Amino acid sequence: YGRFKERPAFAHLEKYFDVRPSPIFEGDVPIQIAEAVHPRAEVEGAAQEIIRLVREEHYRFQDMAIFIRETDVYHDIISTIFDDYDIPVFIVEKRTMLNHPLIEFIRSLFDVVEGNWRYDAVFRLLKTGFIPSTNVDYPLTDDAMDELENYVLEYGIRTREKWLYDQEWIFKRFQGFDQVVRTDSELKKQQNINHYRNQIVGALREFDEKVREASSVLALCEITYQLLEELQVPERLEQMQQYFDEAGHNEKGREQEQVWDAVVQLFDEMVEMAGDEEMTLSTFRSVLEAGFESLKFAHVPPSIDHVIV
Repeated sequence: YGRFKERPAFAHLEKYFDVRPSPIFEGDVPIQIAEAVHPRAEVEGAAQEIIRLVREEHYRFQDMAIFIRETDVYHDIISTIFDDYDIPVFIVEKRTMLNHPLIEFIRSLFDVVEGNWRYDAVFRLLKTGFIPSTNVDYPLTDDAMDELENYVLEYGIRTREKWLYDQEWIFKRFQGFDQVVRTDSELKKQQNINHYRNQIVGALREFDEKVREASSVLALCEITYQLLEELQVPERLEQMQQYFDEAGHNEKGREQEQVWDAVVQLFDEMVEMAGDEEMTLSTFRSVLEAGFESLKFAHVPPSIDHVIV
């Protein structure tokens, strides 16, 4: 029990933790065992003890740490209660990057290609917001995406062939077999739909064609990275970081730089380990998924004097 050489009470606790009956420890015991009726009361008690130590025994917040097992249970409770007590706190939590829009965008990219432009994959990709508006008169806003989605559902646009079809999509309300002329609103709707569609297809067509021809890990990584650069993803992430920083969410702001660096590093590692290896798109996706699942955000403490959880 070398690590507790100068803390015999802790050495005793560790040695006899599962022993019944356990021998009594003789001497000073700097350990308190407390019981609470629920997690909120437990955190309240910890907060009150921290305040007492700071006020009466002149500890600093940085002298104290809290260890927890169930982050999902305690995270929000600690944040709320410590804020009420004016206790600066930093919760060390390795959160997954899987839910970040950039990771979702890349995953959806390959889902679109492998799924032959399946409806749900296409709109999952579009809702990440990384397809830029290239026509200022027809920006790809949320309302535009809703309009496009309604058309795609109504007209059964569910395959690559229909998305990449050279002719315009037609919009016409059925009003009888003798209908010849379409209304202005129908023509306007058709114009909108095709402008939205052309921007999306323009952004993804070349990627789709190249990925279908690629056979090596190196080629697939390069094609994906090239698309991210063409879509100005790094610049978009910088804008997101600036937005969060200005709103006072510095931690969220730092995530944008981290996620880009992590994606680039993952591609680099895949190329280094298996760049020349031939790989089907399905296998490449599985390897990429495994890599994404391992990516975590690393947050740094925002101040010097704080309690670490």
